[in-house]
Amino acid sequence: MKEKKARMPMAKSRHELAKDFGVSYTTLYRWLKRHSIHLPPGLVTPQYIEKIYLELGFPLPEEYQPEVIESED
Repeated sequence: MKEKKARMPMAKSRHELAKDFGVSYTTLYRWLKRHSIHLPPGLVTPQYIEKIYLELGFPLPEEYQPEVIESED
């Protein structure tokens, strides 16, 4: 029987990653900074997404996340 591997998602924007975690972009930025995760410009590649998930934990499924209210800055 073949072992199934979890697939890493395709590249995502930082806003999409923040939404996955149920937080604002600003909060995600602070988390990345606190964990010394520096991302190159552009979309976040699957390799970086994996690094983020391993460092911060995997995001909860959408149905378990609180609603994020974006402020108008």
